[in-house]
Amino acid sequence: MMTQCRLVDFAGFISRIEDEHKQILEAVSRSREVAAYYQEAAAKKTEALRLLKGELIRQHQAELYRSNELRFSTLRKKVYEFFRDVTFRSWNPEEAPHGVYWKNAFFDAKDEAWLTGVDGATYRRRLNELADEHVTNPSLLAWTRPGYYVLAELEGSK
Repeated sequence: MMTQCRLVDFAGFISRIEDEHKQILEAVSRSREVAAYYQEAAAKKTEALRLLKGELIRQHQAELYRSNELRFSTLRKKVYEFFRDVTFRSWNPEEAPHGVYWKNAFFDAKDEAWLTGVDGATYRRRLNELADEHVTNPSLLAWTRPGYYVLAELEGSK
């Protein structure tokens, strides 16, 4: 009798372990589903924040352009007038047949009061704008080689 009692207890223990094992597997699958739900929600939130951040950056850049538009056009005007009246007049075609190099034009103008706080890259961008027909139509400067500028021949002045 003693052996049968132990066999019954042993069988109950095994069935209890099997039930607990099933419960553990179900809990693991439920926790995976919940984790997947929260990960998906976090991914959607991250994507929404990324899009919002990109939109905010675009709006900020547009506002900066609008607020500086007058300043940029004024600086472009000053760069053109100085290039036309000072830099281009001192240009020697025999020494520099391709035109005035942008660094030389910048160094000519660097002591001007209106150029305070303007670096060489900004000055070159303004020269590029003056040579671009999409910005100033007709373009006021012409490129002969990358970085070299001359006064453009306007149609009315031929």
